[in-house]
Amino acid sequence: QTESISYISGLSDPLFVLFGFLSLIFSIKNKLPASLLFFLLSILSKETGMVFLFLLFLLNYKKIIPYLLLAITYLWYHLTAINRLDMKAAWGSSPYGNSAVVRLLTFVQNFPTYLALLIFPKELFMERDYTTPIQTNPANLSLILFLIFFLLIFYLVRKKKTLIFLFLAFFISFLPYSGLVLINGIFYEHYLYLPLAFFFAFFIFLLPKTRLMLLLLLTLLLLLSARTIVRQYDWTNAIRFYSQTLAHAPQSIRIRNGLAMAYADKGDLNNAIREYQLA
Repeated sequence: QTESISYISGLSDPLFVLFGFLSLIFSIKNKLPASLLFFLLSILSKETGMVFLFLLFLLNYKKIIPYLLLAITYLWYHLTAINRLDMKAAWGSSPYGNSAVVRLLTFVQNFPTYLALLIFPKELFMERDYTTPIQTNPANLSLILFLIFFLLIFYLVRKKKTLIFLFLAFFISFLPYSGLVLINGIFYEHYLYLPLAFFFAFFIFLLPKTRLMLLLLLTLLLLLSARTIVRQYDWTNAIRFYSQTLAHAPQSIRIRNGLAMAYADKGDLNNAIREYQLA
């Protein structure tokens, strides 16, 4: 999933993850000032950095007070001085924007797709909001399967601290995108940027350390690297990228407009006019 790197607007993802992991590292080393500094830089890079507060709590809940005070101070500043956008109004009458329960149910419904993109990232594209159905029924099979999956894995690794941390960290890193807080999108591949680190770390710690397993991991690494290069090919040309996205989400006005601008920049005015008219 290259969105966070290829997409210039995604720069905040590598920044908040970098500073967040540095905060975790210095916390483990018992260097509180450095850890607090990097935690602050993480949440200043992107509000999603707040998930590291929960990860720091998992590491050592006895030392969480300074981080909590810093987080509360930042949230107060953010909500009073920075945030002027009424996100709920931006969603209009959509049930997704007006119900946290609907958002959580939709996230649970999408969870298998997140796992599929981590294990077998065949179909990669932006604007998944146009292809993601909203779930409004609490009595759905997705919720039951999700709970069974979570409880079963938790039970199996409950006695291994490292695996428990990585397992819980994987789900915690999804919190900003779970629907608990209303944001401007339902499903984007860059939501996986932090979770994928814990996902693969979990299996690296879980699997036996044998030559066969090392060979399998290296094979997987090569396959995922090749997929990354192929996906990056879509990003290196604006017309190719917008066209590839529209093949999956033809209703997207902003992508259609982007394709029109890309044609105009190239001097292909006939195609540019056609795409503007379609938009």
